[in-house]
Amino acid sequence: MIVAMTMRLSASSHYDEVRDAISHDWIRFLQQFGITPILIPNCVDNPADFLKTINATHLLLTGGDSIVSLPNSSDGISPSLRDENEYKCLAAAIERKIPVLGICRGLQIINLYFGGQLTRNIDGHSGHSGKSHPVRLDDTDTVLTVNSFHNDGVQFSGMSNLLTAFAISDDQYVEGLRHIEKPIMAIQWHPERESYCPEFDKRLIEEWLAL
Repeated sequence: MIVAMTMRLSASSHYDEVRDAISHDWIRFLQQFGITPILIPNCVDNPADFLKTINATHLLLTGGDSIVSLPNSSDGISPSLRDENEYKCLAAAIERKIPVLGICRGLQIINLYFGGQLTRNIDGHSGHSGKSHPVRLDDTDTVLTVNSFHNDGVQFSGMSNLLTAFAISDDQYVEGLRHIEKPIMAIQWHPERESYCPEFDKRLIEEWLAL
């Protein structure tokens, strides 16, 4: 099993250069499942060739950084290196039938890729350690408490019609989604950080790895 994982962009305070970065939390979290991921540079020339070369079996789109530009947008804003890289990685994974898991920003990327909408600067979801809120699962009475670190989000009304929600917040933001046909799923919270629902997170990761 070879998990390819995207990274955030990180400016250096000591050198005039842009770097890629990943939290150690992710490495520790994935090692619980026997996985040491292969990291995808944001500046790689051809993400599709990269995934093919490493023979990736799974793709993880991580959180961190706001999305700069929407795909195929005519707003005149150029996508960041990371935006472009992740859209291309997702396209390559779909072509190669590689199971995809999106986390936070990754959920937003997936929704945008399939024609959904993004809501900027939402209230009540952005926070530091300890910020949390409830989500309801699959229109049932099951409620989870999840952590929350995002400024942007996907309203239920703005979700792509190719996706289905399995977790919704009280204010009608999508906190968990799946593609109706493809092996793609995503959550808006961060399982690698302090988790309020570790058993659910564990089952979700195991489900994705088994796809």
